[in-house]
Amino acid sequence: MRKVIRILIYSILLAILTVVVVLAALVLRTPGWYQPRHYSDEQLNNFANNLVSETGRFLDQAGMGPADEPFVVEVTEEQFNGYLHAVAKMAGSGLPSWLRDPAIVILKDRLVLAGKHEKTGDRPISLHLRLVVTPDAVDVRIESIQVGSLPLPRQFITDQLSEIRNRLDQALRRRAEASTKEQDRTTRMMTDLGVAFFEAINGQPMKRTFSDAAWGNRPIRLEKIELAEEEREVSVSGKTQKSVVPLMRLTFVPEGAPVEGGHWH
Repeated sequence: MRKVIRILIYSILLAILTVVVVLAALVLRTPGWYQPRHYSDEQLNNFANNLVSETGRFLDQAGMGPADEPFVVEVTEEQFNGYLHAVAKMAGSGLPSWLRDPAIVILKDRLVLAGKHEKTGDRPISLHLRLVVTPDAVDVRIESIQVGSLPLPRQFITDQLSEIRNRLDQALRRRAEASTKEQDRTTRMMTDLGVAFFEAINGQPMKRTFSDAAWGNRPIRLEKIELAEEEREVSVSGKTQKSVVPLMRLTFVPEGAPVEGGHWH
């Protein structure tokens, strides 16, 4: 009988040890998709100029495009990451001190926001989101929060989300104070979009139809959001080659008559 009890105890201890080892491996393992970018000043300036140019193109289409004629905005994963760093530089305050090596990752079925938090050391923490377009709004639904490759309990998500959102909200609002006039509007729009996005994460869906003085207060409707991976020709070390490019494609539809008054940038 004692032998049976000893075997049972050893089996339980072995099972517990196995679970601990697996959990430790998941926590310490860095997901393959986590590849934070680091850009030179020249690259950041190029991203900033591109963002200002693309913002101007969006304003023209939103304000003066034909009514009810869709237009598409595409942003690649590389652009998302470059714009994140460029907007921080444009605002003059850099990224928040508690966030290191941020990365925006586009997967086929979800959007991932990742980085190294002051509380997780060298282990990346990631927020996995699903974007759902409903008849009236865009829901940003949390699939999971992970440390390394280990999903955290739902209660942890609930407890931590408010703090994360408030800190990001404060950081994004400080970005509104751009240092140059030509980048003022771009920084403000990116700030407003960022704040609205994190409010959506916090349970306040983004409206599908919206307007802004930046394009003459003409209503535009977000018709569709697509996350895709497409094979395209890209330049690598001065050479052109085919590569799979993750991207987000947004389809907008202007409503009402076009706004008079020329270009908005």
